Amino acid sequence: MFNWSIIMKKLILFLLFVPLVSFGQEYYVSAKGGLNVREAPDAKAKKIETLLYGQKVTIESETGIKLTINDFDQRSGDTKIIEGEWVKIEYAKTFYTIPGDGDIYSDPYEIKKYEGYIFNGFLKEASFPQYIDENYIDFNSMDNIYLPKGTVVYFNEDDKAYESNPSIIEYFKDVEKPKSLTSCYKYKSGILFSGIAYDIILSDPFYEINPINYSPKKYKSGPKIDIYIAEFKNGVLTGKQKRINPLEGIETEKIKIIGLDQIGVEKEIVVKYSDLTIEFGDLQEYVYVNDVAFFDLDGNRISDFPPFNFWVNNRESFLFDMNNKDKFLKIKYFPEYIEPRGEYGIQDKIHFFYSDCNLYDIVKEVEVIEDFNVKVKSYKNLLIGKWQSTDDENNFVEFTKDTRIETYGDYEDTERYSISNSCKNGGEIESNEDNYISGWMSELCWYIISVDDKNLSLSFVGRGNTLNYKRIK
Repeated sequence: MFNWSIIMKKLILFLLFVPLVSFGQEYYVSAKGGLNVREAPDAKAKKIETLLYGQKVTIESETGIKLTINDFDQRSGDTKIIEGEWVKIEYAKTFYTIPGDGDIYSDPYEIKKYEGYIFNGFLKEASFPQYIDENYIDFNSMDNIYLPKGTVVYFNEDDKAYESNPSIIEYFKDVEKPKSLTSCYKYKSGILFSGIAYDIILSDPFYEINPINYSPKKYKSGPKIDIYIAEFKNGVLTGKQKRINPLEGIETEKIKIIGLDQIGVEKEIVVKYSDLTIEFGDLQEYVYVNDVAFFDLDGNRISDFPPFNFWVNNRESFLFDMNNKDKFLKIKYFPEYIEPRGEYGIQDKIHFFYSDCNLYDIVKEVEVIEDFNVKVKSYKNLLIGKWQSTDDENNFVEFTKDTRIETYGDYEDTERYSISNSCKNGGEIESNEDNYISGWMSELCWYIISVDDKNLSLSFVGRGNTLNYKRIK
């Protein structure tokens, strides 16, 4: 005899009324064991394949054919009665064909679409109200103005560029037009957006094809769902950013700090270089700028200037003007919120929230200075003292007013030295500073990379190795 009390305890009745279907709306498979796709709206029809948990589908049409199934949960021991109907759906897969050597033009990504019939009781709408507040703004509702990476478009009152770009006129027809545009700023109704935005990305299953060995398509990853939530201020992505995997309940956070008060603040520097060379690789070109020196406007040499690397990578035009070689160039620049151009070739597609939009120094004006006086700087007073190698604690070097003493255990080497703007043996070209240490009796020579009250860094001329020390006396 059946124990109806036990059966009723196990059989928990859930009448799941399926909401009105919105055709073209994105849904995802909520059954962790997957969901079968069939050729016809019938449980006995031929199975095409099984959709995976979290896979995206769009409903093309309803059939009106109702279906009720008992869904047994092995973990809880409960049985749910799921009611729904057969619907016709469309789903997709992404295939990536590995490019051949030197192929930088063909698009390796292909999205293939398929159709079939499934039971809609195991579909959920991709809305996720548990993560997305009603005050958040859909990222895709913004006015996204796309410009090439690393590009800034400037406008002024007399500029006709707006007239030649109808889309920009439409974006800003009722508001003040911006003075500059990059693809990193985001607008809402023509105004720089401040607030929290979200985006939901449902990724199809991803397969890889290797045409070289004629191997069949290989499953790599997916499907997956990512929810991106990020804060904007004055059109700039700043503050907290979240990436949420709702299928597994995993949240990752990061904080991106942007100095908004620095945007547009103009600065100046003087640069001199001897030459520029370009080498071409399989997927990109490599630009090298030789013998670069940096100075402030008073003629004092600056040991390092990181924005210059960005100018090289961003292919600033003044570098390619051969008339600028071996000249002192006064460069006016300012921080702007852009994304670097990056390397040539196929780039992985990443979400905007994870793009490399940041503050980078943009060149505004370049002027050749005909009579620029470089101040010669002597490091002798800073050198005097005793230094210990940071690579080998048994190695010491001491500089007196005119003598260099190097010791290593019981070994000692003493020699008079001088500081000048080149090696005494003529092995190096002259520099604009007294930053070469030369031995009087030997041909040993060191280039002073940097020196201050605490640290000393030398380059052994002729050998190229760098010697680093810390002051102990």
